[in-house]
Amino acid sequence: MRDPITVLVVDDSELVRSSIRTMLELEGDFRVVGEAATGEEAVAAATRLRPDVVLMDINMPGMDGIQATQILRERLGVPVVVISVQGEAEYRRRALAAGAREYLVKPFTVEELAAAVRRAARAEPPGHRPPAQRSPE
Repeated sequence: MRDPITVLVVDDSELVRSSIRTMLELEGDFRVVGEAATGEEAVAAATRLRPDVVLMDINMPGMDGIQATQILRERLGVPVVVISVQGEAEYRRRALAAGAREYLVKPFTVEELAAAVRRAARAEPPGHRPPAQRSPE
């Protein structure tokens, strides 16, 4: 069995962090190693915990998620999946330019969340689909 993918959940809402933790734990191959409510806390926690993937909200007090994503990319190279209620193309563009590997618009399903985290952990490009398995001839 593989080691679980370790995840840091960053959102200013405790309820959202708790919901995401529950969603990931249902999948079985993730372990939430920490939570943060601000961009500053995210940078400090990621530096300390070294998660495989960071789930990052955009709109937070103080340092926003886009700035925190850029810092994490530059300092740690940790993959970031942005999770936001902001579905506009400009937010997506800014997040991806800052270094986010994926961008999910809330609300999302467990399946969408799990797939995005797995792709980010494997450093696959956004929207990547594995090649179809060929059937034996």
